[in-house]
Amino acid sequence: MGQAIEFHGRIGRGDGRLSAGRLDLVFRLFPGRDGDGAIWEESHAGVPVAPTGAFHVVLGLRHPLHAEIFGEAPRWLGVCINDGQGVSEASERVPVLGTQVQLAEAVAQLAERLERLDGPVSLPAAEKVDAEARRRVIKLHRRLRAIERGGGIFGPLAARVSTHEARLTRLDDDEHGRVVRIEDELEDIVGPDGDIIDLIERVEALERGGVGAVAAEGPGATAAAARADDAHQRLKQAEATIAALGTQVATLQVALESIAAKVELASGTVPGPLTAAKGGIHVAEGGGVVVTGAVRGGRSVGHEKVVALLASGADTIQPGDVVAVETRKKLASIHRARPGEQPLGVVVKQGGLEVGEGTVAVAVAGLAPVRVRGAVRPGDRLASAGDGFAHAGEGPVLGRALGASAGDSGTVDVLLFAP
Repeated sequence: MGQAIEFHGRIGRGDGRLSAGRLDLVFRLFPGRDGDGAIWEESHAGVPVAPTGAFHVVLGLRHPLHAEIFGEAPRWLGVCINDGQGVSEASERVPVLGTQVQLAEAVAQLAERLERLDGPVSLPAAEKVDAEARRRVIKLHRRLRAIERGGGIFGPLAARVSTHEARLTRLDDDEHGRVVRIEDELEDIVGPDGDIIDLIERVEALERGGVGAVAAEGPGATAAAARADDAHQRLKQAEATIAALGTQVATLQVALESIAAKVELASGTVPGPLTAAKGGIHVAEGGGVVVTGAVRGGRSVGHEKVVALLASGADTIQPGDVVAVETRKKLASIHRARPGEQPLGVVVKQGGLEVGEGTVAVAVAGLAPVRVRGAVRPGDRLASAGDGFAHAGEGPVLGRALGASAGDSGTVDVLLFAP
């Protein structure tokens, strides 16, 4: 009893093009990849060949295939074309194991043995042994044909590529693209006739020509020219006032020298030591004392207990705030110290000794009141707690507490930067 094998293949011509139509094919089994001596042969006339070169035949229907044809080593199937003048192999030989045939004969023999033992037994035919495998092969062929015709995943990919190409064309269009419009707008701003160049030229004209250049700008600059003229007149009046004050000062100087001569004062100095009574020396507001020699004395008493640095800062900074130097700005200024930041000092209303220029007095030495957060005891080491507060804890030292605070917040006198 012989068996059959379903075979799918693809065939082409010698010039590389695929074959199509109907061909007379001869199938031969050889014991090796090369050489002659076919051990089985079957002819198929008029086999349909698809435009892709694919064809499908069932071998073993005319000349049955037997299990003894196949051994442990594979047999090699050669596909030949009969063109009427001779038979020639159309492609390289394909290895065939013959497992399907051997399995089908083994099943048939088993069925015969069972039938002899226990009557007829219904088993699947040889053609259905690998039906699942054939269905999967056919399905794969269909998917391959769909991909070759533009279906499958390649269709959506081609559509997406086309969409991206259209978007790039819209962006880079020479006349209407978005990139061209952006370049035009930049040209209007920074180009030879752009707004920035125009502003620079107008500023340079103002710097060269002053008030006259403002007037030359046209009727729209009349108000600015009027304001400039008014400022110029006010400046002249101020200069005249200063000159008059200078004359008055000279007159007062002459009078002062006359008075000094009468009280025997030479060059504005008092001969000999100046001794003050127990009441001391008082200088009226607006005056001052300038000493060119050494100053000696006992205890120094002032209204404030700190040495302060005048600096610039925000209006929200209040006395008692712990502040630090603002390093993120070009101009020197202060801000409320952050947790763990090195403090510059504490804001006070006024310092006993003030140096620098600014609107905020920052105590950098001495005894100053400080806003604290949390419990503080005398002698505690204080550091910045953030938002202008200090607390007893680790961090760059602000000073030592000389008072106590038991609540969540309060004010404590602190000896600044005491170790």
